Amino acid sequence: MAMRWKKWKPETGLHSVGAGPYRASDYHDGKETFATVYPAGGDWKGPLRGWYFVSDAGDQYENTSNRLAGSEDEAKAQAVAWVKAALATAPA
Repeated sequence: MAMRWKKWKPETGLHSVGAGPYRASDYHDGKETFATVYPAGGDWKGPLRGWYFVSDAGDQYENTSNRLAGSEDEAKAQAVAWVKAALATAPA
């Protein structure tokens, strides 16, 4: 299965008032989303502090909001590695 990243669309209307320049991205195969990378901050709440991912691939769940990655690419790499490991150990 071919998986890829897709960045969320920018906020529009009143939602865009407090939105920052950073947007989340989904790791998916076209049917199912396996992980999402989010910015920690960078909007009206404060400066960007890092990036984290949330995933429920296979039958496992991971949320790295308590250990932020320094860049979006780093968080994406962590998410891909975690998803691959979770899917490899998931029951068939």
